[in-house]
Amino acid sequence: MTEEKPKQTASQMMTSEAALDGELPKPAEESEDLTKNESTLKPNSSPEGKAELDGKSAPKAKAGLKGKSAPKAKAKLKAKAKGKASSKSKGGVSTERMGVERVISKILSKQYGRRLLFAPREEEIGIPTGSIELDAIIGPTDARRLGWPMGRISEVHGWESVGKTTLVTHAMIETQKLGMVPGLIDFEHAFDEKYAAAQGLDMSDGAWFYTRPPSMEEAQWAMTQLLDNNVCDFIAIDSAAAMLPKQLHDDSGLDREGGKGRQIGLQSNILSELLSQWSKKIAVHNVALLFTNQMRAKPGDTMNPVQAAAGNALKFYASVRVELKLVTKTQKLIMNPLTHEEEKREVDIIVRAYNVKNKVHKPMGRGEIRIVYGEGIDNVYSLVRIGKAREVIQTNGSWFTYEGTSEAISFRVQGNDALDQTFRESASLQADLRSRLNL
Repeated sequence: MTEEKPKQTASQMMTSEAALDGELPKPAEESEDLTKNESTLKPNSSPEGKAELDGKSAPKAKAGLKGKSAPKAKAKLKAKAKGKASSKSKGGVSTERMGVERVISKILSKQYGRRLLFAPREEEIGIPTGSIELDAIIGPTDARRLGWPMGRISEVHGWESVGKTTLVTHAMIETQKLGMVPGLIDFEHAFDEKYAAAQGLDMSDGAWFYTRPPSMEEAQWAMTQLLDNNVCDFIAIDSAAAMLPKQLHDDSGLDREGGKGRQIGLQSNILSELLSQWSKKIAVHNVALLFTNQMRAKPGDTMNPVQAAAGNALKFYASVRVELKLVTKTQKLIMNPLTHEEEKREVDIIVRAYNVKNKVHKPMGRGEIRIVYGEGIDNVYSLVRIGKAREVIQTNGSWFTYEGTSEAISFRVQGNDALDQTFRESASLQADLRSRLNL
C-alpha cells in the first residue's frame, strides 16, 4: 500500500507557488504585521465603532473628495478651454483659416496648382443672342441681358427651318459689336454668306474665323488652335449632329451591305470626350461655345417620341439649352418675277423659344422670335408684343395708344399693321419703348 502524503496547508501552498514563480516567501514577522493591520482595519462591532465611522471617517472622505479632486478637475477643464481658445484664434486669424491658406499655398507651389484654383464669378457675362426676348429668358443682369454665357457651353436645337443658323449669325454679329472676334465651325457646309451679310455680319479678314472641317478630328485640332491662342471670344459649331469621325465620314469605314464594321455609339463617345476637353478650356479662356443640334425621332417611344441628336453628352455639358418650335408662317401676295403674277409666298415665321435648361438663371422661360426671310430676327415685333402685354401700349378695341416720355413720341393709331409700321419708321420710338420696358 502506498503511503498517503500529508496535506499541505494554505500558507505552505502559497510558499510553494511563490517558489515556483521565482519569488521568495515572506518572513513570519511581516505576516504577523499584516494580520495586525487587518485587525485594526476591521470595524468595531460596538455602537461606538459604528458612530466613529458614521461621524468621523465618512465626512473626512467626503471632504477629501471635495477638497482635493474637485479643484483638480476644474483646473483641468479650464486648461482645456484655454487650449481650445488659443487654437481658435491666433493673432486675430483662426487656425482653420490658417490651415486653408496653408493648403492653398501648397497647391500653388505645385506645377499644375494654378489650374486648380479659380476665383468665383462675381457676375455672368454673355454674348447677346440678337433676340431681346431670348436674352431676357436666358438671364437678365444689371449691365445688360445675359445671352449666351461666356466660359460655358450652350445648345440650341429644333427641327428644320426654325432659325438655328440665323441665331448663330446674329450672335456673331453681336460679338463683333462688342469688339470681339467670332468663329464658326461649319460641319453642315451650308452657311449662306449673302444672307449673313444682309443681316450685318462683317466677313472681312480678321473680323471673324470660318472653317469647314470634314471630320471631328480636324475640328478638334481647329478648336485647340483657337482656344490656346485666344483667337475667338465666341465659337459656334453648326451642327453637333453633323459631326462625324473619320471612320463614319470616309466611305472605307462603312459597309454598305449591312453596316458591318461600324462601332455603335462612336459619334456620341467621341463627342463626349471632346466636350470634356473643351469645357475646361473655354472656362479658362472665357469663351462662349454654342452648338446647334438637330432633332431625331425615337420609333416605338410614345411618351417622348423625339430627342436631340448626337447622344446625351451635350445635354449634360450644356449650361443653357434652348428648344425652337415653329408657331406659324405668314404668307403675302408677292409678284412673281417670271410670270408677273401675284402669288402667295411665305415671308416670315414665328418661332417659340423654350429655355429647357439653365444654370445661370431660372429655367423654363419662353418667348417668341419673328424671323423675316432675307433679313433675320425682327426685334420690333418683340418690342410691340411685350409692350402690349405690359400695357405700356394701351389697347382699346382696334385702337392703340402710346404715351411716350414726350409729346413728340406719343401717338394713337388704328390696326396692328399701322402700329407696327409706326415703330419701324422711328428709331426714337423704339429706344423710348426699350427704356420703359427695361430691355
